[in-house]
Amino acid sequence: MLHQASIYALLAELLATLEADGAQPGTDQHLRIRELLRRLPPDIQPEDLRTLLAPVLCKNKEDQERFYTLFDRSWKQVQAVEA
Repeated sequence: MLHQASIYALLAELLATLEADGAQPGTDQHLRIRELLRRLPPDIQPEDLRTLLAPVLCKNKEDQERFYTLFDRSWKQVQAVEA
């Protein structure tokens, strides 16, 4: 289960990682992520969040594969900082 602070830390790290990788999430994507966050169940797991965010941030299968790699990297980074 992710705590709200961990979710926000993960999203900040993920968005920074995506931008460093060349992705430029637009305003629409940011608004959709915000709405998604508002609706998350309190017991969300990282892998579930990953699956929910992918359609918001990915346009095709290649984007999705790269997104999953970057999400996992970002999650490991957040876990290391929180440890």
